[in-house]
Amino acid sequence: MDRAAWAGVVFMTALGLDAAYPELRLNDHVVPPARADLDRLQTLCLKEALPAFAGKHIRDILTVDLLRAPQWRARLTENSLGRTPPTVPVFLYHGRKDTVVAFDQAGTLARTYCAAGVDVTWRPYNNDDDHDAASYRVGDATAYLTDRFAGRPATSTC
Repeated sequence: MDRAAWAGVVFMTALGLDAAYPELRLNDHVVPPARADLDRLQTLCLKEALPAFAGKHIRDILTVDLLRAPQWRARLTENSLGRTPPTVPVFLYHGRKDTVVAFDQAGTLARTYCAAGVDVTWRPYNNDDDHDAASYRVGDATAYLTDRFAGRPATSTC
């Protein structure tokens, strides 16, 4: 995501992990000219943050590559999807033309959860759903949740 339109997500993720794990000390790795931008990012929603950080180099904001820092790698690994299978049914969906999160990554997560015995309902969308368009596919997700709240069992696609 470095220099991508979605680069703000990297910094929002770093802020969230730092809030959860203060020992990561994100502030120690922020370049001084970027401090105000990063502080402001804490109050922005995603749609506001994306334009503000679009095209930014990670090195424009941080002094180190957090993916290579041992403490950060450990917390990222610990928080990786698929590492701890959920104990409740899960609805996963993804557009095949997503340019932000690879479609294969989502499919692998569905298979990982299935292999762990999780009741997964997996919905791949084959048309022109890029990342943004797929986020508006709330109909299936809403129907799924409505059924769970009504006490109807999930139908696994595993």
